[in-house]
Amino acid sequence: MTELGLERRLIEAFADALDFPGWFGGNLDALADLLDHLARHDDGEAELVVDGVLALQRDDPFAAAQLNGVLGEVALAHPRFHVSVIER
Repeated sequence: MTELGLERRLIEAFADALDFPGWFGGNLDALADLLDHLARHDDGEAELVVDGVLALQRDDPFAAAQLNGVLGEVALAHPRFHVSVIER
């Protein structure tokens, strides 16, 4: 599997799990925008659990760091939107 393929599969998993709209751009910038949108429009506490990122960290450390950056920025900007990353 290519690095781009692994990153793309991860982003598609977010889109499927969070029911992103059909116009979702399918890249990390679009993921950041939609997570920010979800966090801003949630009335209460929300928890996003990201599981299984170890393969991405191993195969594409740069993409893993970018993903962690996106998740961290959203969590910092929206204190009621909690993000947990499980590395397995």
